Formats: sequence, C-alpha cells, structure tokens
Amino acid sequence: MTTEDWSEIHEIVSNNARIMEALANKAAEIAKERERISQFIAQSQEVIAQQQAEFRGLQTENRRILDILLNERQKDEPPEN
Repeated sequence: MTTEDWSEIHEIVSNNARIMEALANKAAEIAKERERISQFIAQSQEVIAQQQAEFRGLQTENRRILDILLNERQKDEPPEN
C-alpha cells in the first residue's frame, strides 16, 4: 500500500470516528430529552390525579348541598291531598 492509500484510510477512519462521536452525542441528547419528557408526563399525571380527586370531592359536596336544599324545600311545601 502506498502512503496515499494509508492517508486515505486514515482519513476515512477519522471521519468515521467523528461521525460515531456525533451520533453518540445525539443519542445522549435524545436520552436526556426522553427523560425530561417522561418526568413531565409523570408530573402531569400527578396533577391530573389530584384535580380528579378534588373534582370528586366537589361533586360529593354539591350532592350533599343539593340533598339538603331538596329536603328543606320538601319541608316547606304543603302536603298534597
């Protein structure tokens, strides 16, 4: 092999090494982004669960108030004959 051949091979190997390094860096960036998104989703799910619990509590409270109001209304109405 000539010196030119070795130089060409060396250049190809160097280029491949740079490409592999760039791909590894991109893969690491993607992994970090995926982790960030996963954390955001988990936090969002916690907020949704908390809001659903609060909503159920409000529904229960509204039903209780409605029952009280309906019972008072029935007491105030004269009985029908």
